Amino acid sequence: MRGVWNACLVFVGSLNREAPYFQGARGVGLGVYSFDERTLAVQKLAETNDIDNPTFLSVTPDGSRLYANSEVSTWREGTVSAYSFDRASNRLSYL
Repeated sequence: MRGVWNACLVFVGSLNREAPYFQGARGVGLGVYSFDERTLAVQKLAETNDIDNPTFLSVTPDGSRLYANSEVSTWREGTVSAYSFDRASNRLSYL
């Protein structure tokens, strides 16, 4: 399908909670965007802020599942969160 519409999915994790090594964390959390390789246009498809400081993302080859760890310096342990992404509805859902 990618070749038909010249766009690819881009999954982005951004800091949304203060961290000692970054000042002014103002990110949304997790975002899914469409990037058109021909026109270089970027379109927001989905965003969620129900995860703290998502970093180190992993996505299944078909783009339907996303895994992200939360990097929060005050937590004693890290966490990994799983999400599904429905391309038809552009919905990002916590699993």
